[in-house]
Amino acid sequence: MNYELLSPTSKILLPSTKTFLVPYTAAMAQEVFIKNDEQSSMQLFGLQTAEDAQRFKTTIFSSNDYRTCMLFTICHEEKVIGSCNFHIWIPKHFRAEIGYMLDEQYRNKGIMKEAVKNVLNYGFEKMGLNRVEAFVGHENIPSLKLVTHFGFQKEGVMREHYFKNDRLEDSVCFSLLRREYELQKTSG
Repeated sequence: MNYELLSPTSKILLPSTKTFLVPYTAAMAQEVFIKNDEQSSMQLFGLQTAEDAQRFKTTIFSSNDYRTCMLFTICHEEKVIGSCNFHIWIPKHFRAEIGYMLDEQYRNKGIMKEAVKNVLNYGFEKMGLNRVEAFVGHENIPSLKLVTHFGFQKEGVMREHYFKNDRLEDSVCFSLLRREYELQKTSG
């Protein structure tokens, strides 16, 4: 398992020369919230509401040896426009759950596809993952297309899995295994 700490100045460039990912470990994200005011921290991670910030802080501050996270902000011309994260990472079991969001004005430009590609590569190559999971709302067509593009396999439906928009919603459960990822890489 590779727990190497990265400098927040490390950048993973995406094909669009003005768009890049900035990786953060849970400890690095905690440090941002401890050393900066709430609004600056929210802006750095692209968090829109106090509720988003609270959920995010719960994730990073509950991190431990068993359950942690690896975060990537998506930046365009030095502005945070979204994120693509392993918001749940269980190193002991070599698995993580991926989640992502992108500001509306940057959607349908291929940015998230490039971000997910690079984050998956990071997860399998640097974090030593064997399995990446994605839980997608059945009405979220762009996200369903995104995970199937990368070869995620549908495993089933998690009934009433997330509370969103004042109701419990089902999630479609997908996974991508290391061997499937490797096969895709070699077949191009």
